[in-house]
Amino acid sequence: MSSLSDFLDYLNASMTPHHAVRQTCALLEAAGFSQVDEANRWDMAPGSRNYVVRAGKTIAAWIVGQGGLADHGMSIIGAHTDSPCLKPRLTKLSKSRDMSVLNVGIYGSPILQSWLDRDLGMAGAIWVKGQAAPQLFESRETLRTSGLAIHLDKSLRDPGLKPNPQKHMNAILAANGGADDLREVIAAEHGLSASDITGIDVCLYDRTPAAIVGDMISGARLDNLFSCYAAIRALIDAAGDTQGTRAIVLFDAEEIGSRTSLGAQSTFLMQTITRLVTASGGDTQDVFRTLARSRLMSVDMAHGFHPMHPGATDDDVVPELNKGCALKYSHKGHYADAPALSGGIMKRAEEIGVPVQSFSYRNDLGGGTSIGPIVAAEMGMETIDAGAPMLAMHSIRELAGCDDVDHTIALLRDVFFQL
Repeated sequence: MSSLSDFLDYLNASMTPHHAVRQTCALLEAAGFSQVDEANRWDMAPGSRNYVVRAGKTIAAWIVGQGGLADHGMSIIGAHTDSPCLKPRLTKLSKSRDMSVLNVGIYGSPILQSWLDRDLGMAGAIWVKGQAAPQLFESRETLRTSGLAIHLDKSLRDPGLKPNPQKHMNAILAANGGADDLREVIAAEHGLSASDITGIDVCLYDRTPAAIVGDMISGARLDNLFSCYAAIRALIDAAGDTQGTRAIVLFDAEEIGSRTSLGAQSTFLMQTITRLVTASGGDTQDVFRTLARSRLMSVDMAHGFHPMHPGATDDDVVPELNKGCALKYSHKGHYADAPALSGGIMKRAEEIGVPVQSFSYRNDLGGGTSIGPIVAAEMGMETIDAGAPMLAMHSIRELAGCDDVDHTIALLRDVFFQL
């Protein structure tokens, strides 16, 4: 199976962070990785291939190197499993006249207009009374965040629609009656009663599968499942044993600032590294020696050249679709920068023919950020930012280059992991 078709399968099956981590586990298991639990003791040896999951939405995986961690460090690829979306704020369904409406919250910074008048699915995890582990689900229901007809509001033409996140984004579930609580809807599909469900974590998502448009991928959640998939493939396919340890870490909560128990500002990465060191026979001193010899590449999508909006980016530092992953730079600290590491990557990429581009925001635009600066500050390790170029970031349907799937995998597998 080609990387592109495999990625599309991964993307379409990963409607929520829970599902993305489940798909990641399946790929890792098929490649001979075995799971360890945060609550149990770990024992590591050179060549150990393991992964650990926290709360179903954050995951790290690694191949322990042939040399000691403290002497050879780690090469880590970081990405995130979450994407901007709509999430239920309440389980109680409101009724307007006789229409059943789901009250939603705005997760991250989605382009709200793009969510209107789409067939939306509902998926996530439920916690059931008497069961420790959550059940993942995909509801059969289709919801709709419906816009207003232009005949009823002439301002829709000029200046154009600007949805109010409080008033305009709730999702219609039924026109006539229906359930009173979201748990009733989900329970009915699982042969449960609503009282059996003690907790839910639900996302709405675009029901339309990803598609190929010319030589581009049109789909939801490319930011940042594109990078997650490239990281997984790079770890699984990296050639040969190395003295250093190779690893990936895929965090939740990047789109809301990373300040959760599952985000880049959590204890997850530091605890994972500490446990790898101590499970391999090291001590506290060895943990800090490992950090000092380690490097991390934060991989999160970059803004590509847009033919209808060429002035939105700087002509000198804007990547183009299908021409390779971009190293990202920010003099304002929005991205992590380690000149020696980025220089080494550019040199090796040129030597082996892996295309690499550059991205930086215009000086007069604020711009977004990534997990890179957070990890650099929290861990003190050498860190850089990179990402494949895309259009319409944070739209319900984003656009990226087909060729950049393999370009990004090659940059991670054949360049970064081989330094």
